[in-house]
Amino acid sequence: MSIITRMLKEKAAYWAPSDGLDEFGRVETEEPILISCRWEEVSELFLDDNGNEVLSNAKVYVGQDLESRGYVKKLGIGGDLTALDSTVWHKNNGVFVIRKFNNLPKIRYNEFLRWIML
Repeated sequence: MSIITRMLKEKAAYWAPSDGLDEFGRVETEEPILISCRWEEVSELFLDDNGNEVLSNAKVYVGQDLESRGYVKKLGIGGDLTALDSTVWHKNNGVFVIRKFNNLPKIRYNEFLRWIML
């Protein structure tokens, strides 16, 4: 097991964006899935997908590719989807939009360090 895999001890709910908007102009999403992560509450300047310099709410290391415009909610160590108030992202407190997805390959390109900026 690599160090990248070992550091992802927390869980989060992830809602992938789907095509379209609801009647209130919010992004429609798929059903939530449980992902492994490492959540860091940090404020960092970064460039979003539109090239704007913005300040993050958190930096979250993840074990899979995620999409910008999706949503995540921290569930903590041992958390699961039963901790959600609803399967609809906007009916839960503490949900953040993914403003940037990044990945960086290891030297041999056999594994990637992936993180999202919220």
